[in-house]
Amino acid sequence: MRKAIEIKNLSFTYPDANPALTNISLDIYEGESVGVIGPNGAGKSTLLLHLNGLLNENSSIRIFDKPISKKNIAFIRKKVGFVFQDPQDQLFMPTVYEDVAFGPINLGLSQGDIDKRVNYALAEVGLTDKKNHSSHHLSLGQQRRLSIATVLSMSPEILVLDEPNSNLDHSSRRHLINLLKNFNITKIIATHDLEMVLDLCSRVFLLDSGMIVREGKTREILSDSSLLNAHGLEAPRSILPSG
Repeated sequence: MRKAIEIKNLSFTYPDANPALTNISLDIYEGESVGVIGPNGAGKSTLLLHLNGLLNENSSIRIFDKPISKKNIAFIRKKVGFVFQDPQDQLFMPTVYEDVAFGPINLGLSQGDIDKRVNYALAEVGLTDKKNHSSHHLSLGQQRRLSIATVLSMSPEILVLDEPNSNLDHSSRRHLINLLKNFNITKIIATHDLEMVLDLCSRVFLLDSGMIVREGKTREILSDSSLLNAHGLEAPRSILPSG
């Protein structure tokens, strides 16, 4: 399999802060769904923000064998779509259509191609009937799906999601999980929702204090209650032995 993401010895420190990441090395392969788990402050969001140059250009990271650099940043951001934890960070146009069209417009596409991409992305997330609505009048679950649509309209090959289930009710959470299951692209998901990781991810990276503590198959990692408890996490109920 082709490597979609390759990271070698990535370290990062915020100004006037302790190190946020220390010697992170990992490979993610094309088509994989990978979970990034860990307690609050582990470095999950910081790691994700590096993956398309949002936080920092860094030669420690390669996307489809190209380093993240000024020369490659347009290529990187076409390949890697980032969905923020808070939809308000992603949705800023007057209508749903305009939010989804924003990226394709900036690619210089024709109006016909823009319409095709918008219609495709909205259909994928089940929001076609909301095209002319205000993004900010949607429910939180709908805003999360709309945020994904704004990324899908750019035709990425890698989808990066930061806490996509945060504050969603049960129905919206289930809808989102089923939606993500249908996307046949590389996915990296940082989340506290270990049941979702169990549903979606074949591999897991456990972070704590900015370092990778353990990496392995999802069921193997999430079945290790002692490991998870040591890092402030609880094994999913569905994976624990009955009785």
